[in-house]
Amino acid sequence: MALIAAGLALAGGAVAIWLLGGGAPPSGTITGRTYYVSPQGSDAAAGTSAGRPWATVARVTRARLRPGDGVLFKGGAAFSDATLELRASGTKDAPIVYGSYGAGRARLTRGVFLAGAGGIVIQDLDVTGPDQGIASAGSIGIGSQDVTLQRNRVHDTGVGINSAHPQDSGWTIRDNTIARTRDSGLIMAGERALIAGNTITVTGRDPSIAYGKHGIYLKGAYGTVTGNRVQGFHDSGVSVRRRDSRVVDNDIRDGAIGISWFQEDTTGGRSEWRDNRISGTTGADVFVASSDAAGGTRESFVITGNRLSKANGVYLNLAPTTGRYTVARNVMR
Repeated sequence: MALIAAGLALAGGAVAIWLLGGGAPPSGTITGRTYYVSPQGSDAAAGTSAGRPWATVARVTRARLRPGDGVLFKGGAAFSDATLELRASGTKDAPIVYGSYGAGRARLTRGVFLAGAGGIVIQDLDVTGPDQGIASAGSIGIGSQDVTLQRNRVHDTGVGINSAHPQDSGWTIRDNTIARTRDSGLIMAGERALIAGNTITVTGRDPSIAYGKHGIYLKGAYGTVTGNRVQGFHDSGVSVRRRDSRVVDNDIRDGAIGISWFQEDTTGGRSEWRDNRISGTTGADVFVASSDAAGGTRESFVITGNRLSKANGVYLNLAPTTGRYTVARNVMR
């Protein structure tokens, strides 16, 4: 069987090479046409080479992209003319990819908005300044499915990353840095999210926001939060609202509550919170409320193998549930 080699220029000048002998290329690989954007370019240019790039974010928003295509912004440059609006969709196996080329990350100062688009990869960008760093539409269409955000730096925003549509699904948010947000660092309304390997620091800085401000606000069911570092949050490091969550092997420190539950799901499930390291909390390391918008708590919880080290308050504050608790092998210091 013949194998075909292909490559893609990435941030820093590296080339990713894969062999196509069946199966999809790695996530974030451009398999179609690549378009380039530089402040030294022209929106009248073809955009299909680094020597003839487009100039503006607005030109990218107008582009008719197809599954497998990619748009690369010049690394180290700032783009401030418009919000990057993603309207065209890729597929799970042939996503539309947005990233940087050359040295460093390109900086987008007016954010990224997924206007109902799915099959998207956003990687290696620096997003700073807007009220929503990277966000999906809260009410347009059926949400955004199969979205990957990886290796981005999102900072000094209102919300860092916001999966705002309840019908978003299949988001992967990995290896990003989110820092200094006025509101929550990450809000996940969609189901089946994987939130892995991110560093989320100094969130919820705006005292005028009266509602809860969290490091990770997990509002969708079947979410997995694993291997993240969450530090310096206002209310909860990880706040869970719907069934069947997995919060595993995270480092959560320096805020009011490490992991919290509030019943916003009409259906009970089984949430597994294990092997986390929680320290420096002032209210509780792990908290389960007795009721919330959907009535009395009905979730079952497996809370095992966590290392708990509060500053004040209590280690565990677990209200009654009509589900079941399994609490074992937690180390309290």
